[in-house]
Amino acid sequence: QAIASANKIPDRRYKAQVLRNIALIYGNLMSSKIQAYALLDAATNIANQITDSGDKACILSSLAQAYSELEKSKTAVILFNEAIGNTNEMSKEYFSQKTSILRQIIQDIGKFNQREKALILLNKAIESLNKIEQKQNSWEKAYALIAIAQAYENLNPEKDTVPFFDKAIAIANQLNNFERAREKARVLGKIAQGISKLKQPEKATALFDKVIASANQINQDKDKHKTTALRAIAGAIGKLNEMEQASALLEKVRVSANQIPNSDNKVNVLNAIAEAYIKINQAEAVNLFDEAIIITKENFDSKAFALIEIGEAYEKLNKAKAAALFDEAINTAKLILNTDDKDYAIEITGEAAANLKNWGLALKATKECHSEECKAHVLSKALRVHADQKNPELKKE
Repeated sequence: QAIASANKIPDRRYKAQVLRNIALIYGNLMSSKIQAYALLDAATNIANQITDSGDKACILSSLAQAYSELEKSKTAVILFNEAIGNTNEMSKEYFSQKTSILRQIIQDIGKFNQREKALILLNKAIESLNKIEQKQNSWEKAYALIAIAQAYENLNPEKDTVPFFDKAIAIANQLNNFERAREKARVLGKIAQGISKLKQPEKATALFDKVIASANQINQDKDKHKTTALRAIAGAIGKLNEMEQASALLEKVRVSANQIPNSDNKVNVLNAIAEAYIKINQAEAVNLFDEAIIITKENFDSKAFALIEIGEAYEKLNKAKAAALFDEAINTAKLILNTDDKDYAIEITGEAAANLKNWGLALKATKECHSEECKAHVLSKALRVHADQKNPELKKE
C-alpha cells in the first residue's frame, strides 16, 4: 500500500525519497534485502530523471547512504561520486545552495561503514567545498566545516578536527552585525554540539572557551539570540564526561547569563545551566533552579511559563518539587489578563502535570481553563499518559 501511494507522487525527488525510506524499512525488518534493493533501484532511476543538478545531488546522496546501510557499498560509492559531480555542475552564483548540498553529502558520507572508501569520498567533497567562492559571513560554510569535523570523528578518530571547528568559530565571529545575530546563535549552537563529541577533553575545553567568548559578542540588543546560543552551549557542555572541566565551563556560561539584562532570557539560560549541572553537581543545580525561581517573580505573564520550564527540568531531581512548581504555575497563570495566554499557560502546565502522573494537579488545571479546547487538551494528554502507563506497548505505536 505504501509503495502504491509512493508511485502516485508526481514530484520525482519526493517520490524517490519516499521509496528510499520504504526500502530502508524493508531492509531492516525483513530477512531478505531483495525487495529493498529493488525499491532503491527504482528510486535511483527516478532520481536520474531529475534535471536540476542540486535536487539530483541531494537525493543521490541520500540514496547512496541507504545503499551503504543495506551493505551495497559499490553502488553507494558510485552514487556518492555522482552526487558530488552534480553539485560541481551547479552555477557558481548558487554558492549558498552548493555549500548546503555538500554539507548534506558530507553528513551522509560520515555514516558510510566502509571507512577507506568513505575517506576518499570525503576528501572529494572537501575539495569541491574549497572551490566554492564564498561570500563573507557565510554561515553555510560554518555548518559544512562542522559536518566535516563530525564525519572525521566517525571515520578517522585520529584526525585532528580542531582546525575545522576553529574555522567555523572564525566565521561565527564575523556574524556580529545586528541582522546576523540569529544565524550566529544557531551556528554557535551547532559548533557546541560538535565539540561535545570530541574525545580529547583539553581540546574540547579550549574550543568551548572560544565559543562562549563568541556568544558574548552578540549585540546586547539581541539578548534573545544570545540566550539561544548560551542555552545550546550549556546543553552541549553538560554532555562532557570530564566533570571538573564541564563545571568550570558552566561557571563561565553562568557569568555570561548574569550579564543579560532581560530577566526572562536570564532565567532561560540559568535553567539550561542547571539542567547541565544535574549530571555534574546536583546541589549546584538546585541552587541555580532556586535562583531562576526568584528571578521569575518579577513578571506575572512570564512567571508561569518560566515555572513550567523549571518544573520540567526539576523532575529529574525531585518530583515533589516539580509538582509544587506546576501548582504555582497554575496559580500564577490565573492572574494573566489575556484569556488566550492564560489558557495556553494552564494547558501546558496541565500537560506537564499529566506527564508527572499527578492526576490531581492535571484536574486542577482543567478547572482553571477558560475554554473547552484547553480542557480537552489537558484531559486527552492525561488519558494518553494514563493509557501508556497501563499499556506500555501503546508507546511504541
